[in-house]
This record gives sequence, structure tokens and C-alpha cells, in this order.
Amino acid sequence: MALAFGTEARREEYEIYAGDYASYYQTGAISFPGISQDDAGIFSRYNVGVYADAAFDISDATSLNATARFENYSDFGNALVWKVSAKQNIIGKKLIARASASTGFKAPSLQQVYLSTIQNVFSNGTIVSEGLFNNVGKEAKAVGIPSLDAEKSLNFTFGLGIQPNKNFSITIDGYLIKLYDRILLSSRMSDQATILNPLAAIGVSNVTAASFFINGVDTNTLGVDLVANYRNINIATGKMALNLAMNINHSEITKNSSKLDGLNLVAPFNRTEEALATTSRPSLKAVFGIDYAIKKWNFSLNNTLFGKAVYANSGMPGASLAWNDPSAASQSYLEFSSRVTSDLAINYNINDKNTINLSVMNIFNVIPKWELMNLPSGTSYDEIYNAVTFNGRYQQSSYDAQHFSIFGTQFMLGYNIKF
Repeated sequence: MALAFGTEARREEYEIYAGDYASYYQTGAISFPGISQDDAGIFSRYNVGVYADAAFDISDATSLNATARFENYSDFGNALVWKVSAKQNIIGKKLIARASASTGFKAPSLQQVYLSTIQNVFSNGTIVSEGLFNNVGKEAKAVGIPSLDAEKSLNFTFGLGIQPNKNFSITIDGYLIKLYDRILLSSRMSDQATILNPLAAIGVSNVTAASFFINGVDTNTLGVDLVANYRNINIATGKMALNLAMNINHSEITKNSSKLDGLNLVAPFNRTEEALATTSRPSLKAVFGIDYAIKKWNFSLNNTLFGKAVYANSGMPGASLAWNDPSAASQSYLEFSSRVTSDLAINYNINDKNTINLSVMNIFNVIPKWELMNLPSGTSYDEIYNAVTFNGRYQQSSYDAQHFSIFGTQFMLGYNIKF
């Protein structure tokens, strides 16, 4: 049996500097005005945490572990989280089962609480201003936005570890993550009754839309991780290793956070925000690697599969609909195709202390590919294409999204010295 106890105290500080007066005077600079004196300042908080951990080896084959942690934050209150886990050897150490259940929390960052800024954008040939207002200011109070609370989670895992011999191993782990009151940036809301009129009543009449960081939605993520390694394969006078890592997951919003009840906000999270939180990254990603070491040389080739991803860009038909609108599922979207990139690394060990390395990332210059899907009849493809790519400026990734890097082939030369 092993016991551990501990405590932690931390103070965080966040400072926002005001910009030059000319950068925010009247409409300010295009497209991002400077930070005004009203939004500048130094903001801080402190928290104190205590934790306890207990581990029990019931036998050589069975282990249990339990952990609890209590936190007190000066700005939003208390949080208590726990975790219980177990490991069971089924066939010695050649087949092992493991499982865990836990809760968790994520405190809102000081930036999410205090950042305010204005962006000037073009709309129908004119310049309009949209505001990101902080969570504790007069704008949030006028609209009724509640103070940020911590995200909370409930997590379950189950997995198997298989190692028939010292050179071959496989791990398979499934997980379920249930997030409650997830902190997200809201849509750019422009409803007259619930947004613009309350803002105008406090003298904020220079914006056509407003957004806030809020405890917005609950989400579920279900996934599986697979990792396999085969080492020490004799090839000529060197040794080769094969590696595979793969993740498959599915994320979805289950409902709006209960903290928004009674506000009657119109589409606080639209299809664009839903895609950012759930489908804008591949639900399938896999990396197959080959490592080969011979004398002073090491070669590594990694091939990465980026699966399909889906996004609903701002400006597309139906993108501004609420994520749970009955017609949301039939609206237009962007579909990013599955792509494979290859990276090569070469290391030469001059001696025990000096190594030179060359890396070529994305050898074949693979870039994202996408297509517009489900466009309504009578909709101009070119018009939507221009909205998605900012008039052709962002052809590879679209203006708002990408499921892997758009930078193509990159080279890096390095020299390492150990002292």
C-alpha cells in the first residue's frame, strides 16, 4: 500500500495593455482596432488545492488506485474531483486489463473571463463592428450572461495491454468523456430583442453583433486508441522497428448548458461553433512509422492519415442556424477529404555528445482538399466559394478551418550537443 498527500497554492495574473489611442478612436483600425483604456487592466486570481492518493497492490496480479483533489478558486468557488482505477494481470504480464472512472474540471482562463475586443468586418460592402465582450462587464450584465463557472466532466476508460514477447506489444483503450457546461466562444449574436436592444440601452450602439465566452453546451466524446509496436527486426546489420498509433472518436453536442436557461438567446451556438467543437478535426487519425538504426545512422519514416472532417463555414447557407435547429442536419457543409502525409527524419550520431539531423516534413507536399456539399438549388457555387475562401485567398484550407497544416513540404536541419 502507498499513500500520498499534498497541497498547492497558485496565483495567476493576466494583463491587457491599451493600444495607441488612434488605433481604437471611433471605428478604430481595420480590421482589428486596438484595445481601449476601458478594456485594459491587470486581473488576477488565486487558488488553493489539496489532494490525497492511495494505491493498493491486492496481489501480484491486481492493483487498485484512488485519488481525490479539492480546489478553491477566488473567482468561481470550489471544485472536488476524484478518480478510481484498477489493473488486472490476466495472463501474467502478457495480457493486462485496466479500467478507470473519474470526474474532472477545467477552470475558465483569465483571458476567457476578461478579454474584450472589437473587430471591424465588411458586410454587403460596408464596414460594421462586432464585439467580443468580457464575461464580467456591463455588456454581459445587460444581456444577462452569467459569470463563467468551471467545466466539469465524467470519464470512463477500459483497455487491454498485450505483450506476447519483449519485442511486440499492443494496447487498446476505449474511452467515454462527458463534458458539462463546456466553455466556448458563443456565436456572433445579432438578435435585436435579446442582444442589440439591451446593449443600446447601456450606450453600446456601435456594434452589429456580440459574442461572449460562456458555459455553453454539454458534449459527449466516445473513442478508441490503438498503439502497436514491433521492435528489433534484424535487417542487414541494423535493426528496424514498426509502429502504429490510431485514434477513432465521435463527438457530439447533447444539449445547451442549463446555465443558459431563461436567457432566450437566439442561436448562441450555431452550426459553425458546433463544427469547431465536434467535427472540424478528423474523427480518424492514424500514424504508421518505420524506424531503422544502423551503426551511427537512424532513419524514421512516419505516414499520417488524416480522416474526413466536416465544417460549416460562416457565410454558407444555414451556417448561422442554431446547432439544434430541426433543419440543421439538411444544411450545406464543407467536407475535407482523407489525406496522407509522410515525414522523414535522418539522424547521424557523430559521437556520444554530437548529433546532426535532417527532417523533411510532408515530403510529397500534400495539402488539404475539400468540397462544398449539399448546396441548395439555385445557389451560386462561386458566391459560396468566395465566402468560404475569402474571395480565393484561402483555397487550400477555407477561411475558417483546416484539418491539417496547409504549409506543405518543410525542411529542418539541426545540430544537437550534449554537455
